[in-house]
Amino acid sequence: MLRFVASACVGMCAILSGCNDPAWSFDQSGSHARGSDIYKVVCFYPPNMWRSFDEAGDRNIEGFTFILYLISSTSERGALADGTIDVQIFTVDTVDGVQSSRVLAYEWSCPTTELPERNPTKLGHGYQPSVDWDTLDLFNRDIEVLVRYVAPDGSIVPSRTASLKVPPRKL
Repeated sequence: MLRFVASACVGMCAILSGCNDPAWSFDQSGSHARGSDIYKVVCFYPPNMWRSFDEAGDRNIEGFTFILYLISSTSERGALADGTIDVQIFTVDTVDGVQSSRVLAYEWSCPTTELPERNPTKLGHGYQPSVDWDTLDLFNRDIEVLVRYVAPDGSIVPSRTASLKVPPRKL
């Protein structure tokens, strides 16, 4: 009975924290990186993802952190893998609720060996990258984020694109 209650609490926390939101993603393509058993990139964007990396101490957002799992076809869970994580941030403009433009605003890349690792969970091993776009002005903008795992042989496994809203500038 206690396990059921604990599982129900974890499930409700996941739903309430945004895990049912389209901002977390699964790559549905099922394509494997050649020479790797990574076939899916799963990203979670928690509600407290926005970060200020400014050493001067202002609280304006200069990036975000997220949770990343590279799913192995062997274990069907998150795995640590050699390669690179690429993040592309696009600004999105809409007119009357319809996307009118999508422009690449920033790219970030980091070898997986340099990413902070998360403690293993039931989802497996994962990473917690932080993307710092420094002085780029994305305040109050709609953005789309695409995360890609690039295997050592150059093959790419993308995540599903996440649509996010950057909070406004703090005065």
